[in-house]
Amino acid sequence: MSNAEETTALPEIFPVTLAREAAVRLGPLTIEPALRRVRHDDGGETTIQPRVMQVLVALVHAQERILTRYDLTLSCWNGVVVGEDAINRVIGQLRRLSEGVGRGCFSVETIIRVGYRLLAHRVPTEVEPTRRPIDDRPVLAVLAFDNLCEAGDMGWFSDGVSEEIQQTVARARDLRVIGRASSFQFRGADKAAAHVAAVLKVTHVLDGSVRRSGQHIRVSAQLIECAGQTSLWSDRFDREISDIFAVQDEISTSIVAALRVNLLPEEKQAMERRGTNNLDAYHLYLQARQTYVSGNKDDPLRDEAIIRLCRRATEIDPNYASAWALMALTQAWSHDYHERSADDGLAVAEHALSLDPHLADAHTAKAKYFAKQGRHDEAFAGIDAALRLDGESYEANETAGMLSYRQNRMEDAIRYFERATTLLESGYFAPGMLTCCYGAVGDSKSARRAALTTVAKAEKALERDATNGGALGFLVIALGALGEVERARDRIDRALLMDPNNYPMRYNFACALCGLQDTDAALELLGPFFETTSIGFLSHAKADPDLEILRGDPRFTAMYAAAELRLAASDEIWPQRQTVYEYSPG
Repeated sequence: MSNAEETTALPEIFPVTLAREAAVRLGPLTIEPALRRVRHDDGGETTIQPRVMQVLVALVHAQERILTRYDLTLSCWNGVVVGEDAINRVIGQLRRLSEGVGRGCFSVETIIRVGYRLLAHRVPTEVEPTRRPIDDRPVLAVLAFDNLCEAGDMGWFSDGVSEEIQQTVARARDLRVIGRASSFQFRGADKAAAHVAAVLKVTHVLDGSVRRSGQHIRVSAQLIECAGQTSLWSDRFDREISDIFAVQDEISTSIVAALRVNLLPEEKQAMERRGTNNLDAYHLYLQARQTYVSGNKDDPLRDEAIIRLCRRATEIDPNYASAWALMALTQAWSHDYHERSADDGLAVAEHALSLDPHLADAHTAKAKYFAKQGRHDEAFAGIDAALRLDGESYEANETAGMLSYRQNRMEDAIRYFERATTLLESGYFAPGMLTCCYGAVGDSKSARRAALTTVAKAEKALERDATNGGALGFLVIALGALGEVERARDRIDRALLMDPNNYPMRYNFACALCGLQDTDAALELLGPFFETTSIGFLSHAKADPDLEILRGDPRFTAMYAAAELRLAASDEIWPQRQTVYEYSPG
């Protein structure tokens, strides 16, 4: 045999009989097939299932050469034809073994349409893994998985699977993960890795799909390296719906392994944390989360729906901390802006933190409560805690922006709202507030940029719901900032015909008219607002620089004073909105 033939010869395929296999070394690991045991030199061992050990031995003997699925069935299943899901399940368990007792000393690479190979890695000997320089970190975009479910209205489920994976891998500091707002904007034909890389400047893209039929799911995922347009890893998981948590864990672990990401112990623990093991509770939480993300924030019925969904999820699983935290966030918002809820979110947030002190949403809910109480130092401390735990949290960044805005700390507010704008693809609130912030500091160029973003996001929200008062309010503010006065006035007229009693929308329209120097029209809109507004919204109006032009007007002063007296004397939980107001454009 020639030298060339020697280098290309394939490994001999033989049955793996565990009882006859000698122990073998793999870096710092000792693999003992007969005992089904894997031991690490620095301590720690585990026993694995027979089939998993057979596949591990076969891959080790292959010495980093590729074994096809057929090779594996010959050596580990005695040639019996098995489904792809059986092999996928074993490969997933080997990847978890690597990240567990294996401590990253090997990885199993999937070669698309070819097979698998095991790659050994040298693990740093330091107690703490070596960290990549910030500029050398991989940059990953987790795209919204395609919804292929038989029920076409299950986008909340496929988006939830994608977001869960995104949030899990984002806990690794050696990996930079693009926020949901930026990565979820790519759908359909726009999902080509080269296009995503050009827009987001990412090095890698994770894409996939979710198909559900009854109690069966199929999740496909592929990790693509953008520079060479090559697939680093891909897999398909055919499982029962109850296995969705394990599938998400396997995908997250495979991404970390494929990108050679070193994990600190606390990062690994954070990635392993799971909110619930109950599928019904998880489904309810995903629906509540989707409603929170895409619903109309100015509609109190949206808040009530989220609270009901979360309450039911926590009845099913009382230890579901994430559902408690989302309920707390929604209660805090509803109590502050709508006063529709007797609960201010504090007790629920503290209960969520008693279950899991690492929840940014629960700290954010407490910060909202403290802000309404005028305890600003405690509010900022709560937000700092939330951002330390999850700097990618939309809710924490948005709340930090509002706290700073109300304290007239515009540079801080701009920084937080800029970040929030990148974190939620459907969010018009953050860029709308950015438009106001840049207007307050006199940065017309940046205000225009933020206004254009607001228009795009608000109009997209209005395509889903033409009565979305929050989107209409910020759309009008943005149009005013862009100088499209007639278009802004037309939107105001039509919106007030549909919903004349929407006081948050009227407030935003008044802010836009203040920007257009039309104080009479702004005051006409604010009259009904002051007659119905909540305590939280009144405190916002007191600090809002958008209304600065009205501060010296006696009509504004009288309206504000009357609202303070009404709220001081009222024992009502929420304002009554029965009177229909008319508006005449100025």
